[in-house]
Amino acid sequence: MPHADPEQRRSYARELYKRKMLEPAWREKKRLQWRSVQRSQKSKKAQRLQAKLWRLNNPERFLEIQRKAHGIYLTAAEYRKMLLDQQGLCAICGNPERRKRNGKITRLQVDHNHSTGKVRGLLCSACNTALGLLGESVERICGMIEYLRQYEPASIWGSEPEHGVPVRCE
Repeated sequence: MPHADPEQRRSYARELYKRKMLEPAWREKKRLQWRSVQRSQKSKKAQRLQAKLWRLNNPERFLEIQRKAHGIYLTAAEYRKMLLDQQGLCAICGNPERRKRNGKITRLQVDHNHSTGKVRGLLCSACNTALGLLGESVERICGMIEYLRQYEPASIWGSEPEHGVPVRCE
């Protein structure tokens, strides 16, 4: 406020109130602004609804587009073939996907080399997240295995793991 004196401030506030709230032109301007905001919100809602309907009607095409946006060039048919080859199980842990979204179990995630874009396999969300957090570094993964071996009984680390290839870190 431009005035230091409290009385002048109150007087200024009263004048401002009269000018803004009581002038019909100002009220009409605000009403029209609010209407345009409402209209744009309605059109955004309609666009979102239309996009959602398309995604629901074209789930495989939507996933192809999503993968391409992330640099993964894999068609729905190639995904289904990989899923059958892996018997619907994660390529690392050998378990089915457990993560749910909106009450439904999610699909296995496509694992790929981020520098080349080459697809490696399908992973559950837990293994995919772990691999990403480890930076896809074999040294880090082996370091973690060696760390865990120090604190676990030898019987747990038998000659062959339950799923996948035997782990040999040197």
